[in-house]
Amino acid sequence: MFWRPKVRIKRRSFVVLGLCCLLVALPAALLVATALRDIGREEAVHFKIGESRSRRVILGNGVNFASFPSGNLLENGSFEPLISRRQLVITEVSGSKLRLKPADPDEAIAALPLDDFYRGASVQVVSRRGGEQKLKLESTLLSLETKASHEAEARLAEFPSDPENEDLTIKAGDLLLLEKAAPRLRAPLRSSVEEDPELRGEWFASAPAMASLDLEEAAPDGGRSSLCLRLPTAKIKNAANLNLRLLGVYGGQEREDKGIPEGAFRLSQSLRETALRSMNGESAFQLDFWAKSENPENTVEVSLGSLAETSGNSYRRHLDADWHKYSLTFIIPRGSVGTAEWQLRFDWRGSGAIYLDRVILRSAESPSKADQLAEELKPATPDLLRFGFMPLGGRQLPEEFWLLKEPQSYPVANLADDEKCPAVLGLGTVEKICEKLNASPWICIGPYCTQSELQHLMQYLFGSASSEYGQKRLADGTALRWSDLFPRIYLEFSADEADLSGDQNLRAFAEWAIRTITETPEFKLVRQQLVFIDGMKYKDGLVLSSADMHAGDFSAASSIKESEKFVEFGLRQVETLPRDNLHGGLGRPELIRSLKVPDEGLRMSEFLASMIYSLGRDSSACLLDYGAPGLKPEQLLQGLIAVSGLEECSALNVQRLELKSEDEAKKVDDGLLAFAFEGPDRLKIILLNLGESSRLVGFDGRDLSEAELCSFAADGSLLEQRKLKRNGVYSVLPGAAVSLEVKGKY
Repeated sequence: MFWRPKVRIKRRSFVVLGLCCLLVALPAALLVATALRDIGREEAVHFKIGESRSRRVILGNGVNFASFPSGNLLENGSFEPLISRRQLVITEVSGSKLRLKPADPDEAIAALPLDDFYRGASVQVVSRRGGEQKLKLESTLLSLETKASHEAEARLAEFPSDPENEDLTIKAGDLLLLEKAAPRLRAPLRSSVEEDPELRGEWFASAPAMASLDLEEAAPDGGRSSLCLRLPTAKIKNAANLNLRLLGVYGGQEREDKGIPEGAFRLSQSLRETALRSMNGESAFQLDFWAKSENPENTVEVSLGSLAETSGNSYRRHLDADWHKYSLTFIIPRGSVGTAEWQLRFDWRGSGAIYLDRVILRSAESPSKADQLAEELKPATPDLLRFGFMPLGGRQLPEEFWLLKEPQSYPVANLADDEKCPAVLGLGTVEKICEKLNASPWICIGPYCTQSELQHLMQYLFGSASSEYGQKRLADGTALRWSDLFPRIYLEFSADEADLSGDQNLRAFAEWAIRTITETPEFKLVRQQLVFIDGMKYKDGLVLSSADMHAGDFSAASSIKESEKFVEFGLRQVETLPRDNLHGGLGRPELIRSLKVPDEGLRMSEFLASMIYSLGRDSSACLLDYGAPGLKPEQLLQGLIAVSGLEECSALNVQRLELKSEDEAKKVDDGLLAFAFEGPDRLKIILLNLGESSRLVGFDGRDLSEAELCSFAADGSLLEQRKLKRNGVYSVLPGAAVSLEVKGKY
């Protein structure tokens, strides 16, 4: 008898066993699925999106630049003077003398730099009455003396020749505008000068009389001054003849330097810790500077290195008689900088006057900071970019600084130890950033802006390429008018209380600026694209000017875990918005130009809730502060991504559907918030979880089967991005956010 394997029997057994298991498992699986489905329905919070839309259209969201990373490892490389501007109120007129008080009632006259500092300052006397600003006098200040804690007396070089002329007569209540360009940073402007061994951005030069700021000479294309080095005509025979105690150009402090080569005069700046960290991470650095010399035999040797040695690179150049741009490259091994003090040093040889301007040291391996910034923000697609750090007519910025070709820093008074000399941009750079991001520019205008500067601004932005300032725009690389590049251009008029006080003065400045702009020949070409913004802080809570919109600041909610408490917080914020009685309450769009985030930071849900709470109803845009301490760059970026695509949308009503429960007393606020926005081509829903536990959320009445879902963690990082295939419920982690977007004709 032959042996037969039992393979068939075993296979049949397994098949039968599998079928039996399947028959048992299917009902069990169905029961489990049903149970899970029911549990999900019971535990999920459901919202219903209504059909009614708000009447206010959203202009978009974006970024407010409170500062800007210039990319220059040096500070104060443009050798600009200290610009000091003040507005004082005339309280009494006695002959050629004027009695004055600060515009800010809380500011004491004694706190201002008086006497020698302001002597020779340019003066304007203006009146702001009836919503109008009139220029009465332009003169020069002869003296400014303290008479009391809140009063001073001024004498002017010229006074009106016809006192009977109402337009020229100076009266109590008029404003005295002072402007002084100071070649040195004097002690009255910085009380800590004597205590601080080195001012930020300080340059040190050989010999006390060697270096000074020249207000008549500057390199082409921006800036109003340069550093003048006057070398002695007699040759220096040995190093012992050198003054080895270098003098600070701005502050006047002294420092010792024993490494000066024989026969040379030194100019140097120490690099700060942030610059050294950057240098440790890269290897190639480019130095650009402009210079000219009265003597064609003059030379300069440039080196970069520690106090003990150079980097191994030094360059010697002869100097041209006309302004010339010099470019040098330094190669430094990565990680070799360490913590030792490093300096950039110019050693000059020769005689006569040498002029130096626009010294920029930056990485040769990385793109410009403007390009880096545009690339960083590109995924967020911001709609608006506000350049709040560089107001035209700012207290410490020179007139028409916006013609600068490259970002430059300026010296300021009362600079804190942890601050950098602020950098400003030319409008050519602003245009390129906005164009790369396809964002509308938002330009700020302060109370020291002159009539001619506003007229020149309009010609630069919108004039023909053949006009004077159209030519300057063309030189910046933009032949097209800004109205051809951007659908809207925003101009904001704002002032600090220290510069202007009183609602009527604020209104008068805004109305004067608006009228000056509307009277330019360029305005009629762009009136549909130019948007005027009133950024004043009116004490009476009423918008008084004829601007199209108002802009103010919001403070984000801090650690609110319940939705009801957040709603209360949001209502209090909205109540602070100024009203417009002429249009029945809040008649014009409110723009949140700056959302202040606490320094300790917020979870994603908390700052997004503050950002969009009033959006589309009481506000039409919200801008996040770039570089704010409490808002990490990644959080800012992902926050803007979460609320992107809202331009031209309106807010929809969202109603929470309460499930019936046997014990209503056990109901708790879980911290869930839902917002919905609808535009011509999209529906966007944003879910926020302020609570401390994960929640499931569903929506009724809208088809979200084709929605794009983005889920964000509490720290702002992107957790998930996918396209849905069906309607369902969505999990929202504590402190996190979820956005759902359906594109197309909805």
